[in-house]
Amino acid sequence: MLPDTVFLTPAEVLHTDIAQILNAQVVKGLKGHLWEQWTLPRFLKKQGNPLLLNLANTAPIGYNNNLITIHDIAYLLHPEWNSKTFAAWYNFMIPKIAANAKHIFTVSGTVKSELVKYLKVNSNTVSVTCNGLGGIFTSYEPSKKYGKEKIILAVGTINQRKNQKTLIEAFLKSDLATEWKLMLYGNKSSLFSDTGIDFNELQKHNIQFVEQFSDSDLVEAYSKAAVVASLSLYEGFGIPILEGMNFGCKIICSDILVYRELFDGFADFCNISSVEKVVEQLNRLKSVDLEATQDYKSIIQKYTFGRAAKVVIESIKTIDNRAR
Repeated sequence: MLPDTVFLTPAEVLHTDIAQILNAQVVKGLKGHLWEQWTLPRFLKKQGNPLLLNLANTAPIGYNNNLITIHDIAYLLHPEWNSKTFAAWYNFMIPKIAANAKHIFTVSGTVKSELVKYLKVNSNTVSVTCNGLGGIFTSYEPSKKYGKEKIILAVGTINQRKNQKTLIEAFLKSDLATEWKLMLYGNKSSLFSDTGIDFNELQKHNIQFVEQFSDSDLVEAYSKAAVVASLSLYEGFGIPILEGMNFGCKIICSDILVYRELFDGFADFCNISSVEKVVEQLNRLKSVDLEATQDYKSIIQKYTFGRAAKVVIESIKTIDNRAR
């Protein structure tokens, strides 16, 4: 971390322990997006317009000294996956902050290419950081008390993009439906359009939906799951895949460009053009050896937040040198 870094937060701090570690400075004012778009830029202008690093897609439109992070452009490529309000706001805001940003960070080469193609940004102003394991996952060591079970785990917010409906339908039609369990970990959000999943119906089958869970709960789920599945239609990175690898899970993922870029050679790619194709993929798990392990060490070491931080810091130093 750069020595003169200052972390800013609105008054409503969600993770007070992290805020204390970072010695975050509270900037009182409005809440939510209004804090970001009104309170924050006015505070920064009083501080002499310092460089502002934004890590979660959005940034103050009226502030012209931004470094921004764009994780994906699903809002632009598939607005139908989101609520109309969410899609309208992102389609208005992100092109503006991208055009004015001092530099842009993103999490894969695939998304970088999309930013250049669709937002018309200069390729030289975009750096790929990739994601990594965070929090409790970085310190986890596999415990002998957890043996792998006949569990397929899918982690992610319940929405059309994550394509959980196809996974559910394929699981119920597969030969695994009676002996295996499908576990869905993720919350439902009003920001996304309806998925058409009947969650009451799931209770009649070997399907468990977990909406409220802690990091420790997720660790236990990964520890027991033999397989992690991600059949997303579109992604910027795919952190649950990396988390699954960290726990020695077999990976089944959709055959999309970003997954090929990041995980080729470490995952089984699935044709998601039809439920029947996914059924074929799942049926191959009947003969899977639950005790077999795959060496994911190299890819876990490749994608880390430590490496991402180095990319960000070097970019900041370059911008500082140009300003002098």
